[in-house]
Amino acid sequence: MPRAAINVAAAATTIVIAAVAGKEYRISRLFIAVAAAQNVTLVDGATNITGAMPLTAAYPIDFNKETLSPIVITRGNAFSVITSAAVQTGGWVDYDVS
Repeated sequence: MPRAAINVAAAATTIVIAAVAGKEYRISRLFIAVAAAQNVTLVDGATNITGAMPLTAAYPIDFNKETLSPIVITRGNAFSVITSAAVQTGGWVDYDVS
């Protein structure tokens, strides 16, 4: 199972898994931690998957397939994160490609 790193230190939209024509991604594990308070939004291509999720250093996002259904990224789209502040944000995603 491929794994992609999340490593952002700016307020930006950052591609985590690049778009590949005809390929669909199914994210089975997602972990995001921040060094200080900020909002993080998950994005499928140009469409937000979530609203802005407020995170603090003490409360990371830890999503896995045992607790929720996989996040499916539309065929041909990239998976990105939007960060609202210039704060170190790190983590990873595990995903399948079909």
